[in-house]
Amino acid sequence: MRTIIEQLHPSLWGPWATQEVRWRGDNPWDLAANLAHTDVSLYTGNGRPRHDGEAVDPTEQRIRQENVSFHERLLDLGIRHRWHDYGPGSHTWPYWQADLRAWIPHLKSYFARHAQHHATPRSFTLSSIRPQYSAYGWTVRMRRGVTEFSALNVARQRRFTVVGNGTATVRTPSLARPGTRYRVTVRDHEGASARSATADAQGRLTIPLVLGTGNPHQQYSPRAESSSTGPSPDDVPFHTRGNSSRFNRAEVTISRVEICSPSPPGQRPGGTPRKTAHGAALAPARPEPFMRIPAPGKAPPLERLGRTSLSSCPEVRHLSPMRHPRRLPLTVKNEEQGAGRGMRRDAVRNRRKLLEAVGEALRTEPGGMTMAVIAERANLSLATAYRYFPSVEELLKAYLLGVIVQLRNYSHDCPKTGPALFEDVVREWARLVRSYGPAMVQIRSRTGFLTRLRSNDEVITPVRDAWERPIRSVMRHLDVPDEHFDHALFLYNAMFDPREILDLISTGLPEEEAISRLTTAYYGALQGWAGA
Repeated sequence: MRTIIEQLHPSLWGPWATQEVRWRGDNPWDLAANLAHTDVSLYTGNGRPRHDGEAVDPTEQRIRQENVSFHERLLDLGIRHRWHDYGPGSHTWPYWQADLRAWIPHLKSYFARHAQHHATPRSFTLSSIRPQYSAYGWTVRMRRGVTEFSALNVARQRRFTVVGNGTATVRTPSLARPGTRYRVTVRDHEGASARSATADAQGRLTIPLVLGTGNPHQQYSPRAESSSTGPSPDDVPFHTRGNSSRFNRAEVTISRVEICSPSPPGQRPGGTPRKTAHGAALAPARPEPFMRIPAPGKAPPLERLGRTSLSSCPEVRHLSPMRHPRRLPLTVKNEEQGAGRGMRRDAVRNRRKLLEAVGEALRTEPGGMTMAVIAERANLSLATAYRYFPSVEELLKAYLLGVIVQLRNYSHDCPKTGPALFEDVVREWARLVRSYGPAMVQIRSRTGFLTRLRSNDEVITPVRDAWERPIRSVMRHLDVPDEHFDHALFLYNAMFDPREILDLISTGLPEEEAISRLTTAYYGALQGWAGA
């Protein structure tokens, strides 16, 4: 592809030998990690003629190589996408039109699913060679002496990392109380330091960072190659070559400690209402909640949420730790829908009680599952239980989703690849089955797995998200074509069902041996399905 562009537009980005960074700065392969939350569809032919009178198309053959490389890059990064390698076809209008017609139903379906709400991801990576770039409300401004990559990695709403050189200024989306100062902790090449930042009228924080110096020459250039500056961190989210360009890192955490702004009109610092000259009390401004619970599905255990208390200084509110055992996630409603919205602590506590109660009821008396029974076990009124879940079915679905979300988060964070990734996630699934399986086996759907998968069922969708990267890794290792992915997921669902895993273990097979045999059988089933 580079050869074609250089022939057609030699001055587009300049010579590759001296301007490689500019080529890579607009190259989909190098920027693939930026597409983690983008709906991507790839269509390609192989350049061979499909109809009489057509000739071999060398352009399509070269472009197919680029598409395959990009497709494999997305797979390596665990980014979900649609891949259509339809065989004979050329780089001409009839095939482009056919691709468009094939894509339009998917486009309509996408708009239908996201017509009401398109959630902002809580974690993402964005790489660029631009001096300023933005995504999902975050903005990064870089100042450096040469053209090179930098990257923003948002781990969650109040924790992010900037990789690059020179200085950076990061502006967050609206995540804080306007006019309030928050503690900001920065860990960089000089160690850890703390500072404060004040939220603007939109609740955004602006945080300046000093990243440090790197190679004084443009990235990938011959002069940079000859000026070794030492290795970069291992997980730099863009292509590096040898030790020619060293990149620095600054990790930033916006603390949950909140330094309050001056008291609102009509209220003294200690909370006492001011009075007018005639002795009438002025109504204090309505307080805003300052503690926000992370999006449902990724809620941390209660000991990390802490509790709100006042110190001896009424101007400072902070979170003190609580000691509670790790339990099921607080809530498992669609986590994207709840992103950025606060939840009262009593609501968090009540939802947890209901989820724990339904788990216990499923283990001990699955036949007597009514909302009244669950509310009684949770020591809540029936009206309170219905306030959080409109039916027993929704409560059961929330319980199951909580387990699946745990597996999905583990799968996404696992650094392994190939069969090792699949086997590691299978072991984590076995651990979850051991903990929650006796309750999970009571929850069954009357609809088939593939039907629910293709209708974007809200339980099966996170199952797919959890297993897509491990299963696709195994498929590549076994040379199973991508077109069999849905059936590969179907086979997983049949063979690793919690009921069957528990049955194997309860009838005398050690857990490790049961998982090992199931995994080997799954590999054989995949190859048999593809070769049938």
